[in-house]
Amino acid sequence: MNAPMISPMPVVPSPLFFIPCHADSRHRIYIPAPTQAGSGANPMGIARAGRRGVFVCNQCGLVSSYSDAEIQALSSLGPDPFHTQSCNLYCLDVECDGKNCQAPKLIHRDVDETSGIDHTVESKQLRDWRLDETAKCLGGHALRFGSEMYEMRPCFSPFSAPLIYPPT
Repeated sequence: MNAPMISPMPVVPSPLFFIPCHADSRHRIYIPAPTQAGSGANPMGIARAGRRGVFVCNQCGLVSSYSDAEIQALSSLGPDPFHTQSCNLYCLDVECDGKNCQAPKLIHRDVDETSGIDHTVESKQLRDWRLDETAKCLGGHALRFGSEMYEMRPCFSPFSAPLIYPPT
């Protein structure tokens, strides 16, 4: 007797979410799918809850603040690379101009773990990153780099609710 044929699970296409770089809108900063801040018929409209985050563009090195209103979606033929962990979000904790400021001072960066996203462009090194005037901590102070080395660590997206930062 022949064994029954079991078909593999189909790959469900997922949109790729990104924010266009403020320096060059052709540069894409990929992000995990934003979570909804409520419920209703318009998921992208609900996802836009006034959340902000500071990201670096891997193509040009601009560090800028982005809002969830800037999020765009791109059709994809495969699964979400953040769900398959072929792409991950990392952050580094930097300094700000505030005196004794305890607010989070995070710069987020998408990292392609398998050279699938942004594989044709080499990521800028930290020394090549440029902070624009919108790059601020959650206390509203301008971000800055100190003289110390920074360690990138996995982190949550600022466009995911609730806004939680993992312990350092």
